[in-house]
Amino acid sequence: MTPTLSTERLALRPLVKSTQRQLGWLRDPKVVEFSEQRHREHTYNSQLNFISTLPYRSHIWAICPIATDEHIGNICAVADAPNNICDLGVLIGERGCWGKGFATEAFKAATGWLLDPDGGDFRKVEAGCMAANHAMRRVLFHAGFTAEGERRNHFLHQGQPVGCLYYGKFR
Repeated sequence: MTPTLSTERLALRPLVKSTQRQLGWLRDPKVVEFSEQRHREHTYNSQLNFISTLPYRSHIWAICPIATDEHIGNICAVADAPNNICDLGVLIGERGCWGKGFATEAFKAATGWLLDPDGGDFRKVEAGCMAANHAMRRVLFHAGFTAEGERRNHFLHQGQPVGCLYYGKFR
């Protein structure tokens, strides 16, 4: 069961349904500029399907600042249960909340719980991003992740090839 996690400024709440706000983020080219979500058509049903078909031991949270209780983004851990690892991704959909450290704070909280033997009990949390996504690279650095490798020229970003960077953090 996905718990509610709290930080100094945020509440990470289990996300059980999609919202129109969330669909708006996924349909905004600037919000998904560095995400493979930019290639998909998003509907209310596709989002409900995504949430309901996450693999066993996966978790998805709504990111909400405590001060406003507004849903500003999501963080999702997709489990690879046989290997006891998960892939963690974050999306701050509300552009007015960019650059305020919310993604880093949420990433640290989720990673801490996922690696905790009394929490998610994973042995490793992985994450990846486009080499051109400097904001996500900062999140991973500040969350204590270690660079593990690069798939060179893996993505096309604005018509130009860019690498896919891989990071990890162990218990």
